[in-house]
Amino acid sequence: MTECIGHRQTYRKLHILVLYDRFVSTFYEKNAASSTSFLEVFFLKHGFVHDLQALNVPDAAGHVDPYVKLHLLPGASRATKLRTRTVHGTNAPCWNESLTYLGITDVDMETRTLRLSVCDEDKLGPNVCIGETRVPLRRLRPQQSRTFSVCLEHPLPLERRTAWPEERGRILISLCFVPACSTVSTRAPFSTNQSLATRSTLSAHSGLHVCIVRCAHLAAMDPNGYSDPYVKLLLGPGLGRLGKRKTVVKKRTLNPEFVQEFIFEFQAAELKQRWLQVMVWDYDVARFDDFIGGVVLGMGTQGEARNHWLDCLRQPGMGVERWHPLTSSPLALTSSPITLHSSRLTVN
Repeated sequence: MTECIGHRQTYRKLHILVLYDRFVSTFYEKNAASSTSFLEVFFLKHGFVHDLQALNVPDAAGHVDPYVKLHLLPGASRATKLRTRTVHGTNAPCWNESLTYLGITDVDMETRTLRLSVCDEDKLGPNVCIGETRVPLRRLRPQQSRTFSVCLEHPLPLERRTAWPEERGRILISLCFVPACSTVSTRAPFSTNQSLATRSTLSAHSGLHVCIVRCAHLAAMDPNGYSDPYVKLLLGPGLGRLGKRKTVVKKRTLNPEFVQEFIFEFQAAELKQRWLQVMVWDYDVARFDDFIGGVVLGMGTQGEARNHWLDCLRQPGMGVERWHPLTSSPLALTSSPITLHSSRLTVN
């Protein structure tokens, strides 16, 4: 293996292959607005640390039980952490596995960095970080895999960015505004053994069709390391109970698939004044439900949340899908601020 030499310390390289790609969602017809991006990291062969003492690994036998943690920076949180299995008793591990981030956006590719931390698992005490490396996502190109042989270094301090909210997971939402007497292109339900059956259906309900497709990398709210997530929708302003919808609860998962569609009936002229708050909750039996994270879509928001709403306006009858990060403090609209209290929704 190739060695990296610097500051009188000799390390070996971590070999990875990173793929940034897109696949087409199964809910709406294939179009540029409905593709889902993902980032997949493959761990290749073995490659590890040569000088254990230089990296402060307290193992008298010279062997470690290594695993790799992945984070997306800035804004590292438990929701963006992935990890490999542990390979026991070796300095030359071969993980032979891949880890996948769903819902990677163009903004992520320009602004975020993949951090890979190699750690030694210790059953009797805290795990030790052996070394880390970072790969800026802007070095990747869509539909092109790239191999990196990167040197492990001592852990670097995290950048302090108070303006970057903690991410609590991501949600894939499809919006489609259907004018009166219009059709909406959808895909029929399918299994892995069936081909996709495309159909156009005459919609009897004009208005906003919202599909909660799935969530990914949700924050764990329960002691077992999972959540029992469900999604609440609130369309405003001023609709009260008529503007509320809720999905089913998915048990013991941080990556739930819902594929549930909800219809809010109103005229096209109202769409510019409306907003949609989407909130993910963890269901609890004996106490109040825990709020995981949320996002607000509408003309009064910013960034991708506003662009998603605009694309829905510009493409009537066409489903437009976007991934959105969930934050613990979803944006409140200045015209009608929204507050959260336990599992209840209140519009001031």
